[in-house]
Amino acid sequence: TGHGRQENQDNYLIIDGQGQARFLWGERETELRLPDWPPGHRRLALLDGMGGHSHGREATEKTLEGLLELPATVDLAPITTGLNALHHRLRQQFQAAGLETGCTLIVLEIPPSGSALLFHVGDSRLYVVDARRVRCLTVDHVPATHMALLGLLDSAQWFQQVHAHANSQISQAFGLGSTLGAPWLYP
Repeated sequence: TGHGRQENQDNYLIIDGQGQARFLWGERETELRLPDWPPGHRRLALLDGMGGHSHGREATEKTLEGLLELPATVDLAPITTGLNALHHRLRQQFQAAGLETGCTLIVLEIPPSGSALLFHVGDSRLYVVDARRVRCLTVDHVPATHMALLGLLDSAQWFQQVHAHANSQISQAFGLGSTLGAPWLYP
């Protein structure tokens, strides 16, 4: 929108199988060692601070702090509980400070064995790409998705609005909240 600060509001987190974490802090690449991280376990996260809002970088950094505190897990329930608690804590902090900010978030939890766990909120996308095809693993949390959930758009109309038209509106963001009205999609 041109009203936000001129800075990088995006971020990432890579925790490798030895517990070495890399991310941006104050727009600088930072590393730290997580001493109790289980060997072979990995966590990847992508965060997109809400452009046009004045504190997107702070939202991504506060979210990163919480992700670094969140223990490694192989089950969906503990990470869901931890991420929901982090979302609610950040939302309260931002509201108390008078900030309307948040970020999109993709977290991929990769245990040494078993299935990876995926958590997603917003409109950043995660794709699987191989020699034969490209598959999108996430669904954008945008007004068109809300309309499709309500039965007001069919799949072709939804695809056209989400994947063919450039749009900067999202319906939910981590630390900000949701306008989807669907409790099973609320972060």
